[in-house]
Parts: sequence; structure tokens; C-alpha cells
Amino acid sequence: MRGGFKKGPKHVSGMPPSLAKVDFEALVAAYDPESRDTFVSLYLDLTDDRRDAAVERRAREVRAALAEGEGDVEAFDRALAEAARLAKKTASAAGARGVAAFASPAHGFGRAFALAAPVENRVVLDSSPYVRPLARHVDEHEAFVLVLIDGEHGVVYLVDEGIPDLAGRSRMSLIGRHKKGGMSQMRYQRHRQGRVEKFYAEIAGHVDRLVEGGEASRVFVAGPGQAKRQFVDHLGAKAREGLLAVEDVDFKGATADDVLLKRFMDLARREEAEASAEAVRMLAGAFARGDLTAGGGLETARAARDGRVDLLVVEKDHTVPGGKCETHQSYFPPGERCACGSEGTKVDLANEAIEGVLRTEGSVEFVKRGHPILREIDGLGALLRW
Repeated sequence: MRGGFKKGPKHVSGMPPSLAKVDFEALVAAYDPESRDTFVSLYLDLTDDRRDAAVERRAREVRAALAEGEGDVEAFDRALAEAARLAKKTASAAGARGVAAFASPAHGFGRAFALAAPVENRVVLDSSPYVRPLARHVDEHEAFVLVLIDGEHGVVYLVDEGIPDLAGRSRMSLIGRHKKGGMSQMRYQRHRQGRVEKFYAEIAGHVDRLVEGGEASRVFVAGPGQAKRQFVDHLGAKAREGLLAVEDVDFKGATADDVLLKRFMDLARREEAEASAEAVRMLAGAFARGDLTAGGGLETARAARDGRVDLLVVEKDHTVPGGKCETHQSYFPPGERCACGSEGTKVDLANEAIEGVLRTEGSVEFVKRGHPILREIDGLGALLRW
């Protein structure tokens, strides 16, 4: 996940909207100022026929916990019903295989996002939306642009959650062979070069629109011969910065079949794994040098809250229990209280750190367990801006 999330251009295909349009800005800005658990976050795997039973089982657990602590069971049921309503409505999107819904009737808040890939069934009651599973989903399914180009055809795909969406197409037709009495050879060459430049510019324009609009930051270019390498020079600066590979590929009519798509999805996954490994190396090096860093749940969540985190590195499934007073935006260890005396609400400090980073346009990298540096700092750490 690079540089947080930005809104992109309108999505017009018959598939779930691009993950780039997930409204993290609204999600991380919502919370109950009195630390009441009024937000329900609902994640559904639409490919799982037992999802309703899993949700109801989890709902019974939450109700029992609320009754034990004299919580508001009726408010939870209202919020869960609203989240379920939003999820059902959103799940009707063509191609949806997962959905994430967030609701708090007490605050008139509701958001839902269709996903083209499944997510684990989950119900969370908290004082704010629980964004961590959605942030991880976005990180693991980061979109990329795939350009297929040869001497006559060019197509641009936005590959989001493994599904290619045609984003642009162009074809170049050239005047035939020079004939006696026709266009001079020099004039013909100038005309041909002009057509080539226009062809490349049209395809590059589609790519630049996607990258600059925030739909994707990574770009792959593929095709036979030299056309693909000549084309790269026509990309804008931001698209060139995100260019990860220029591959030799033979194809007909510039179309992305399953085999070709899998090849570039595998490349994208390898690149993501390398980015995760590099993030861990950077974090470890910073700790070794004594640079500006934060480690552990409390220190990292506080730094993220204050907008100090440039890069957050967090283990994928690791949670760090803690407490939070929403009134004073303070964090404290489990069982302790805020300086104001409030018990606050129980939170996952890793999730709180993620929220803080997304709120201040930092970057989040989810990594697998097993890294020695992360074992020492409770599963998450950060490179700081100041």
C-alpha cells in the first residue's frame, strides 16, 4: 500500500468499483466522542454459503458480552441491521464476491464497499469503524495498469482485484507503401512518424489518466518488438515512476487472456512481496541506526495519531489490545484508564495505528509474521517524519 488512498475517476464497467475509491477518509474520521461502542463493522464472504450463520453466531457473542457488562444490546442490533442492509444492497453489484459495511445509526453513519475478492466473515462492535481488514484487503489486491502494445494495436487494462477492466484502446493505420507519383519518401516518413507519435500519445494518455487519478500506481507494459520500449518514453513522469516491468510478449489483437493476465498478476505479487521485505529492512535499519522510529502498540498508535508516521509496518494477523478514550484521543494499556478517569473503550492498537496513518496520508505495509525485528516490537513499528 503506497502513499495512502486517493479518489480516482468514475468507474464505468459492470464490476465492483475500484478499490482506489474506498472512502478511507470518511471511515477514519468517524468515531463516538464518548467512547461508546456504537459502530458495527461487517465483513462478508459472499462465496461462503454459511456466512449468515457465522454472522449470527458472532452477533450472539456480542450480545452476551454486552448483557454481561450492561451494554446497549438494542443499539447493537440496530447498527448490525443497518450494516446488513447496506451490505445486501452493495452485494448486488455485478462480480462482487465480498463486501465491507460500516454503520452507526446513533451518528447517522453508513458506508459499504463491494469487493471482487472474498474477505473473512467478521462482525466488530467498536467506537469507530474497524478498517484494518479492509486496509489489508486493499494492500493485498493493489490495482495495476497493464498495457499491451504492438506496431498497430494498443490496449490499456486496469487490473483491480485480479479482474481486468478495459480502460482504453487505440489502433494505428499507416499509409501504404510509397508509390511513384504519390507522396515523396521524406514526406511519407514524416507522416508515418506523426501517426506513430499520435498512437503512442493516445495510449499513454489512458495510462496517465489512471495513474494520476489514483486508480493505480503500478504499470506493466508488454508486447512484441520495439514498440513497447518506444512507447514508454511517452508516459508521464508519474506513470514512468510506477513502471515495474517491460515484457516481451507475443499476442494477437492486444487482448489479455487468462494466461497472460496470470503472468502479470504473479509479477505484481512478487513485486508486492519485495516491497514488504524492503519495508522490513528499512525499519530494521532505522532501529539499528537509532533513527526516528516507533515500536509496539502504544508508541506506534500515539505517533500515528499525531501524524508523525511516514511508513507503518504491521504483521498481517497480529492484534495489540489496548484502551482508548475518544474524548481525549488518548491510548493506554489494557485495564488502565485515561488521565480523565475514563475507562474508554477496548481497541486493537494496530488498527488504531493504521487509522492514524491513513488519516495523515502515510503508507502502510502488511507483512507476514516471522521477522525478528517485529517480534521484538509487538508486531508493528514505524518510520517517523519527526
